[in-house]
Amino acid sequence: MSTLALLVEGSACSWGKLAVLHGSETINDVIRALISFSNSHLSISASNQLLLFAFANKIKRRTSPVRNESK
Repeated sequence: MSTLALLVEGSACSWGKLAVLHGSETINDVIRALISFSNSHLSISASNQLLLFAFANKIKRRTSPVRNESK
């Protein structure tokens, strides 16, 4: 058994920059390549595992509730 871990930058800004620089079909190509790579790993052995992590760079998670200051 082996485990493959994939880390994907998932922010809309990064994917938008990629599409602007290389064309909108590039996003489809990247997703197809990730799926193909993942499927090839999983097809080698029935006990293989896949871990997919997505993160968004430069996006801060709020730790406190947002106050409504319109009142």
